[in-house]
Amino acid sequence: MPDPLTEANRAIHAWIGARLLDHLDSLTALDLPTAREHWRGLAAVIEDHATVEDALVFPAYAALGAYPVTGLPALFTADHQLVRAGLAALGEQLAGLAEGPDLRRKVVLGLDRYISFRHLLMHHTQRENEIMYPRLGEVLDEGVRAELAGGLMGAHDQVVRDVVGVA
Repeated sequence: MPDPLTEANRAIHAWIGARLLDHLDSLTALDLPTAREHWRGLAAVIEDHATVEDALVFPAYAALGAYPVTGLPALFTADHQLVRAGLAALGEQLAGLAEGPDLRRKVVLGLDRYISFRHLLMHHTQRENEIMYPRLGEVLDEGVRAELAGGLMGAHDQVVRDVVGVA
């Protein structure tokens, strides 16, 4: 039976990946209003998810000890710092775009940052799904895992309703 904590994280990261593609679809179609709307929701969900993990999940993982070298708690924290920096940089880049004859060229020139950001998210997701969440699933009591999963999904569902406007 799949662990509810791991499955909650997988579902949230799948939502993030899909929303990033929605944003990029709109951006490359030069539909700036829709691209900005998608980005606003995406950035809010990523920030909220990172904040919940920082407050609830990372401390539970850090308390376990005996981590693999590729699963040190500091690596997860560093990933979140890089993700937040990427959100800020891409938000500024998007805010700087304006309708005009050079819009397509500016979008194309900015795609490298998006690809790097997407790879960062994919790497972070893989590290969580292969190391941190399975380890928590092995060690934590079922009730604690369910509580953490509820915290992750509850916060995610709330920000999706409030910011993205989807129930």
